[in-house]
Amino acid sequence: MTFIAVWDETIPKFERRLLDEHQIEIIDREDAWDEANDGALDGMDRDLQPLRRAAERVHMLGPDAVEGALDAMFGTIRDLALGISSQYVRSAEEAEPLEVYWRAMGEIVPCRRAFLDATRKALRQAPNTKPY
Repeated sequence: MTFIAVWDETIPKFERRLLDEHQIEIIDREDAWDEANDGALDGMDRDLQPLRRAAERVHMLGPDAVEGALDAMFGTIRDLALGISSQYVRSAEEAEPLEVYWRAMGEIVPCRRAFLDATRKALRQAPNTKPY
């Protein structure tokens, strides 16, 4: 499976980790915020395993531009995870706990597009056939 296909499967898994009002009510009633956060972190780590494996293949083959685009995609994933985790930290200072998440969601399409552009450019370049 290609990296981009795994990316497209991973993003919805993160989206499903947003808490709804009913879930928040239950976690709050049971005062289980730490446990819920630990479970979310473990789940996101499991969700990322296929993406990490696919990224390893890209890192082995990709030129710098492709690797840079890949790194930006993982930065976006990191921000999604941080945003999701912010749901579990109740802070009076934080007006919108999902602000980081929503900002990262806005980067998903541009990051995907940049990766595809870098990959296309790399694949369309003629190979260097000069002997070493």
